[in-house]
Amino acid sequence: MKVYRDLKGVIDTAFDEGKMEGKIEAKRETAKLLKQNGVSNELIAIATGLSIDEIENL
Repeated sequence: MKVYRDLKGVIDTAFDEGKMEGKIEAKRETAKLLKQNGVSNELIAIATGLSIDEIENL
């Protein structure tokens, strides 16, 4: 039973981390689209929660 719980914990953690990475990637994609359409980096940062440095590097 302990092995099962340990494995389940690992799988659940990996799943949660994957969801978080997916959300961050979605924010980056949104930022790219906004940037391509001439929206200022400051507004993109407010809308997505990304840093201005991260937006400039897209």
